[in-house]
Amino acid sequence: MTPEAGSLPKARPSWTAAFAADLHLAPADREGIGRAVALFDLCREWASRLFLLGDFFDLWTSGAELSLPELAPLFDATRAARAAGLSIAFLAGNRDFNFSAADGARVGIDVHGEEELALELDGRGFRLLHGDQLLRDDVAYQRMKSVIRSAPARFLARHLPEGLSLALGRRLRRYSDRVVPRKESGRLRIVPDAVRARFTRERERMLCGHVHRLDRIDFGAGRELLVLPPFYEEGRFLVLSGGELSLATLDGRLHDLPAARACEAG
Repeated sequence: MTPEAGSLPKARPSWTAAFAADLHLAPADREGIGRAVALFDLCREWASRLFLLGDFFDLWTSGAELSLPELAPLFDATRAARAAGLSIAFLAGNRDFNFSAADGARVGIDVHGEEELALELDGRGFRLLHGDQLLRDDVAYQRMKSVIRSAPARFLARHLPEGLSLALGRRLRRYSDRVVPRKESGRLRIVPDAVRARFTRERERMLCGHVHRLDRIDFGAGRELLVLPPFYEEGRFLVLSGGELSLATLDGRLHDLPAARACEAG
């Protein structure tokens, strides 16, 4: 039975699934890595499945990151969670699309090759994605995405010398830090028509991250978009139990989601 909102569970609950987005883990971020380890430890005990909806890493270039000692506690936690029976699924974000299936296999994470995942959980349809696909108005980013995610670019990134690959990745990160704050807010909105085009049936829930704000939008016919809060800020994520979605924190407390707002046109 799902605990009351805001309460601590009286007994170990059973979550069908947990969903987290935008952890933005970096080697120097000890606090963030600690929160991520706590997430894996909690889900290992309480959940059957954990879905990572992109930007799990703040930057992933080539797989050289697997050998970084700062990330060892994180990978120890993912391997332990997987060994305990937790299924961990990863969908690429705009920061970590080079995290490959081979990389994931080494640390107990299933990397999905497609950008979107459709599945049924607790008798209801779900569609999972990072969310950058929904920002159609950001034309410059969508063009850049088609280039840097091309097969030649990915091949080059994974075959550069390790030090050069990591250095180029850091340079791209600094460039992004400069450019994104300068963009008009309208270009960074989730375009409703991009959401509508992805629904395939009634009573379908679409979950994403990317825009770093909690939101819930009603598209009618039982269809809704849930935008996850960025995990890196306060360690918040979503859990599914008994067909109901709740907002969760790392202390195990569950909280009500905001009321859904009606979708705007366009």
